[in-house]
Amino acid sequence: MPSLVAAQIGAWSPIAFVLMGLASLTVALCFAELSSRFDSTGGPYLYTRAAFGRFVAFESGGMQWFTRAASQASVMAGIAVALGYYWPAVTAGWLRMLLLVGVTSALTWVNVRGIRQSAWLVNALTIGKLLPLALFIVVGLRYVDAGALTMLPAVTLRQFSTAALLMIFVYGGYDVVRYPRERRSTHAGTCRSRWC
Repeated sequence: MPSLVAAQIGAWSPIAFVLMGLASLTVALCFAELSSRFDSTGGPYLYTRAAFGRFVAFESGGMQWFTRAASQASVMAGIAVALGYYWPAVTAGWLRMLLLVGVTSALTWVNVRGIRQSAWLVNALTIGKLLPLALFIVVGLRYVDAGALTMLPAVTLRQFSTAALLMIFVYGGYDVVRYPRERRSTHAGTCRSRWC
């Protein structure tokens, strides 16, 4: 994603990532405050229903479902494209379909197993993603040409809008944190979640 943003706005991209991160943080803090005021799950649907009623909440929930489904589809397509760099056969045909169904099925299975398994997988994937990036940054700092960062190119509104949309996708996801719920334990005293 950083390369796509850099293709749009060039040397502005590091600054834009920081600014979009701060803007996204303000929205995420609003979601955190709202979630502290409700005991049940439901995320934006729940908050909208409490503030504006069932009709607006239905619209909010429908838009939430659409954005989550579209995001999932784009991430899955991205997996096929990324793996296609190493194994070109998975970018089309039945191998692509098998890959996408397999990844979706595996993630669904982990999600159905429970929040602990999902949290473990998310943590493992996050570490697996951040360690190579950190190594890439540390090694890449030797090759940074500071002179190239002093000239900021002129950016059109279209380029800025495209870059902003890409970065919103990067920072998105905090709005769905309140949907999962810990399964109630069948054994007294073994569940430590506040939902038990």
